[in-house]
Amino acid sequence: MNERIRDLGALVLCVGVSIANFLIFGLNHIRSWKDAQQYSTFASNLISGHGYSLDGSTFSTFREPGYPFFLAVLYRIFGNENILAVCFIQSLLLGVLGFLIYKTFEDWGYWKYGLAAALCISGLPFYGFYTNEVVTELFYAFLLGVTFFICARIAQRRGSAWYWFMFLGALCGYTSLVRFQFVLFLPFIIVVSLLLRRSYPPNTFRNILIACVTAMIIIGPWVLYVHKETGKFTVTDGRQEESLYARAVRAQLSYSDLTRYLKEWVVRSISGGTGETEFLYRYEFKYLYSEYHRLAPDDTSAKKIQQEDIHAFITHPGTYLYSTLIEAIKLAYIEHDYSDSTNRYLRASIYVLIYALFVFGFISLVLKRGELRLLGCIALTMLTYNFLVLSPFADVIPRLNTPYLMFYIIMGFIGAALFRSDYGRLRA
Repeated sequence: MNERIRDLGALVLCVGVSIANFLIFGLNHIRSWKDAQQYSTFASNLISGHGYSLDGSTFSTFREPGYPFFLAVLYRIFGNENILAVCFIQSLLLGVLGFLIYKTFEDWGYWKYGLAAALCISGLPFYGFYTNEVVTELFYAFLLGVTFFICARIAQRRGSAWYWFMFLGALCGYTSLVRFQFVLFLPFIIVVSLLLRRSYPPNTFRNILIACVTAMIIIGPWVLYVHKETGKFTVTDGRQEESLYARAVRAQLSYSDLTRYLKEWVVRSISGGTGETEFLYRYEFKYLYSEYHRLAPDDTSAKKIQQEDIHAFITHPGTYLYSTLIEAIKLAYIEHDYSDSTNRYLRASIYVLIYALFVFGFISLVLKRGELRLLGCIALTMLTYNFLVLSPFADVIPRLNTPYLMFYIIMGFIGAALFRSDYGRLRA
């Protein structure tokens, strides 16, 4: 009974903090609408019977369907384009996300550390910012948190039953429909876990098969539907070609110009988005994406440019690898996305705190022993996956790292628990 009361109290605290976060850091900025309008239009057309389209008649795969499906459900319940209801539900999801992190720590016997981590995540101003945005960041963060919770259950063998693997497969499948970058996560974590395990529990390979088949059952119907409508086996056409073009252009710069690009990018980011130079503008995504559309008005031109992009990577291996390192730095950085929501000094302080927590947690993970290290390895695996998937070919926008910020915080509190005891056996 005491545990149930404690859990209820934790849930109320997390939801209360997330709602306060929404009111303080969500409602105090003007909601963006360019990307949001597209997601909202897809959802409105779905519930209006016009199919998955932007113009109400022509099928489109410009955006992954996972988030518009979520919006369509909310529009059906609360009214078409009821944006305030969507944002409030997202603030509740942020509270539930914090509660799941708390429950994850509690399963391992460290509920106090889990509650501290949960409140930090529920109250993270950058998450509060996205509760009031109709884009994928907050919803994707929630799905990542659920994935982390399930992976932790499986790793602890409390979730070794087949249905936990079915949940994991279904979740990975749906999350891939929210952001296609997640599509390789399931095979990635399977390979990592198999390599790190000294022995395999009973039915390991059966359960892996269940997870993979379930993921394909979720993704497959959408891919087949897209093929029926467009002749392509894909989830989204999105902006992958634009991103590839931008990377290819920068890969052909000299080392000195790439260094200049990085320096000017960092200076602009630190200043809160001001002070952009002509050189930086010319090699940033807005200009390069517009150049791509100018050069690729049709499919034939687009395919030719893609071939040229790949040729550029092959013929410039050194600068390509250097530009990949730059993208990794950009991915780890909290840029000026939140400049109209938080004070520049507050942003910088939060940035320093988050990464200081991560460094402390990583050092503790290496030096200390204890069962909680496994939980840290799961968090580290999710962070590593994000870097490996995005850095090589993506034109990184730092907000792509926003949903993953929770794992830096989680690493810090895992480190705190391990630091208190060499064997990680401190119990609350």
